[in-house]
Amino acid sequence: MSQQRIELAKCISFVYVIDDIFDGTVEELTLFTQAVNRWELCAMMDLPEYMRSTYKVLYNTINSIGYNIYKIYGRNPTQNLRNTWANLCNAFLKEAKWFASGVLPTADVYLKNGLDENQEGNDGSYIECYMKGQKNGSIGLTREYVVKQIEDEWKQVNKKHFDLMNGSFGSFSKSSLNLVRMVPLMYNYDDKQSLHVLLEYINFMLYDNVSMSIK
Repeated sequence: MSQQRIELAKCISFVYVIDDIFDGTVEELTLFTQAVNRWELCAMMDLPEYMRSTYKVLYNTINSIGYNIYKIYGRNPTQNLRNTWANLCNAFLKEAKWFASGVLPTADVYLKNGLDENQEGNDGSYIECYMKGQKNGSIGLTREYVVKQIEDEWKQVNKKHFDLMNGSFGSFSKSSLNLVRMVPLMYNYDDKQSLHVLLEYINFMLYDNVSMSIK
């Protein structure tokens, strides 16, 4: 497995870990978000004990990824990476505050911020927010509407990709498209709240024997 894929796998793992951390109290999550925005190792001392190791490993890993890219390409993306994680935590915190207050935002407001999904009924979801704004909206009709929205967005993503694929941004566009494809896989929970499909992909990649014929 290439180093780039290993680094990407680390980042994906952090998304899951931080997602779980944001089931904590608003007070604790505020401290964690502030620490990520500060991006100083000493900031972990202000965190609850269970958050410190996650923050430290996130801090060291992202800085290491940035430095490795700098060594190869001569440009250091660490600031951009820091901003990305800060934006993620800021959005998670906003959602946590919505849920804690018991007041759901409008569907449009949620969609601008929405980075999480309803897994066990403990998180707000776009479906809930949309139904709140509909007088006679059923869960079935709402899901159909959401599916249509996703289909329309995919059309836009694919169109932009094909517009760029033959130019100087072709490789970047392809990589971005593949990242978008990963999101449904990462959050494709079954009835038991497990990532069955993702587990199959991991087993196939790491453990299954693949017969190869050399021509």
